[in-house]
Amino acid sequence: MSGSFPIAGSATSLTGGGPITLREAVVWGQKVPLVSGRVLFAPGRFELADVRAEIGGGMVGGGGSIAIEEKTFEARFAGDAVPIQSITALSDFADRVSGKLSFQVAGSGKIDRPDLTATASLAGGTLFGHRLPDNREPRLDAKIVAGELTGSVVVKDRWNVTAQGNVFEPGSRVNVSLDARDLAALVLYTPLDLAPGRGGALAVKGVLTLPSKAGEFLSGLFTVTEARLDFPDRPGVLSTSGDVRIVLGKQQLVFDEFHAVGEGTNLKVQGSLDFGGSKALSMAVAGPIDASLVSVALPDTALSGRLSVDVRAAGTLQAPAFSGTVRIENAKYRLTGLSQILDDIDGVVSFHGSSAQIDGIRARVGGGDLLAAGSVNLAGLKPSNFRLTIQARHVALRYPEDMRLVVDADLVATGVPGGNVVRGEVTLLRGTYSRDFVVTLSDLLERSRPTGSIAAREPWKEQTALEVRIVSAAALEVRNNVARLTAEVDLVARGTVAQPIVLGQILLDEGGRITFRDVQYEIESGTVTFANTARIAPIIDLRARAEVKGYDLVVNLVGTWPRIQSSFTSDPPLSEDAVVGLLLTGSAPNQRAGAEVNQSLVSAAGGVVAGAVTGSLARRTQRLFRLDRFQIDPVFTGSQLTDIRSTVGKQITPELLVTYSQSLNSDKESIVQLEWRVTQTITLQALRDENGIYSINVRRRQRF
Repeated sequence: MSGSFPIAGSATSLTGGGPITLREAVVWGQKVPLVSGRVLFAPGRFELADVRAEIGGGMVGGGGSIAIEEKTFEARFAGDAVPIQSITALSDFADRVSGKLSFQVAGSGKIDRPDLTATASLAGGTLFGHRLPDNREPRLDAKIVAGELTGSVVVKDRWNVTAQGNVFEPGSRVNVSLDARDLAALVLYTPLDLAPGRGGALAVKGVLTLPSKAGEFLSGLFTVTEARLDFPDRPGVLSTSGDVRIVLGKQQLVFDEFHAVGEGTNLKVQGSLDFGGSKALSMAVAGPIDASLVSVALPDTALSGRLSVDVRAAGTLQAPAFSGTVRIENAKYRLTGLSQILDDIDGVVSFHGSSAQIDGIRARVGGGDLLAAGSVNLAGLKPSNFRLTIQARHVALRYPEDMRLVVDADLVATGVPGGNVVRGEVTLLRGTYSRDFVVTLSDLLERSRPTGSIAAREPWKEQTALEVRIVSAAALEVRNNVARLTAEVDLVARGTVAQPIVLGQILLDEGGRITFRDVQYEIESGTVTFANTARIAPIIDLRARAEVKGYDLVVNLVGTWPRIQSSFTSDPPLSEDAVVGLLLTGSAPNQRAGAEVNQSLVSAAGGVVAGAVTGSLARRTQRLFRLDRFQIDPVFTGSQLTDIRSTVGKQITPELLVTYSQSLNSDKESIVQLEWRVTQTITLQALRDENGIYSINVRRRQRF
């Protein structure tokens, strides 16, 4: 402390004063780095003037005086942008409440029964992890005259709390009320959470009785006149039926029995909570409830249907002990990650102290059956660890997009606070990939790895590890405009649900077919190997054979996608350049010489360009009429366009393909071809060509 002020007189009649400065001061328990002001003494009177203090970067200033004999005072103080974390009296709430407080306080009268007015507001606040919007900042207005309090805390057009009564007289009564027309705005000031788009209303009125002597506690009687919960598309999904009576007394809050009702819901609720040393809890809830209300407590749970609840809670609020059952009846649950719906969910969850037992839940999903059983340990009201056994039989899935799978699965999911693990085996009973796509020259020349879109982060996916084997009991089939092939699968999924890693091998069955630029290749051997433990990077090793203009061509593709190396051989032998020319121009090397070669290449280039122009129309028509093949091909003679031919194809059965091709030149016959795969090695072709000549070919593939 430093300062200089002369004073004179006796102890009861001092006069004088001057400036004073306090450093590292503690004023009524509040730590203040620096306080400055003026101290003035007059007979029977003490005054502080021009007081200024800095607290946590905010400023507090004002002044006041005390009449010692009369025991009266007069004071006025104001604060601007004082951080709540810096206020010692609120230190117990510093981890839950933040923001900058501005206030004004003025008072006068008797020290033991003052007349006071106060206003306060909070800016940039965060309460219990909820950031307060700028238009929802609370404002306090309070006034005490002769001991009578009139006060309110208001968030404009959202909610308000009022209090009125004598706060100095022992045993006096204070009328209180809460009117929240916007429940979501009120919840921001509590530890509770409400999902976006949800709201409602809450109205409570009552009387608080102050303790009449030392050692007693507050008591009161309250009435909830309205409690309503709204979902975005379902206003009043849950509300109280009539008034709810709540009694506060002997450090205990008691709820009289009441009903919470809504469409499909009629719950009977009663209970009590002890605020004394025992913190005892007693609660009972019974009746039917709409299953969608589970999302109030578990926001990511997309459950619908009906629940029958008969649950009791004892113990304490921090460590409740549950008993009773929850029966699930005819419910539905949406698996958002797989776009699947679990239908006809039935089962029972029973509670035993701090654990819940899942006593066999059955459901239908994708036309198959699913059975789940297990247990969950509870820490308060939240799951702490769990073990769940899942069995699926003949379940149809669409994952990834355009892949249709029918699987059996035997999985075990376990979880602890640090993360979850899914282990087990998935058996592929049937699988078909049918998405059509167009392969262009730019696709074949592209050497950069495709970039994928960034998916929204979901913490549970990042915290769930995988150790799942995927095997095939039947072949995985690819059937689209490019390929007709089957494969055997033996894979292991590791990593996390958010970033899975696949290890193992897909073995292509012999006899599959791939079509590119009207040339059909038969698979002789092929494997897709996954060996990269950092990312999904398939290694392709494929050997295919095609017959073009009497040449038996063999194509080998080897490499890691998308960097694939290709090589070509033929019988009779041709150079790789000659093989590529044969595939592009459709004519044999000994039929092309000199300028004809250049003209053929010009024709091929023209066909590529014209095909790109007509490709969009062809794809739309193919989807509209559900064709397996539809294309419009220009025909060049040298560099001149001489004809246009349209081709349609339909896979009647997995073994029978019909193709029809028509020229715009009316002098030419339409081409009709039927191809019937008799066995994996024998194919029968019937053809009528553009000259009206019929032919039948039988092809047999034999490996030596």
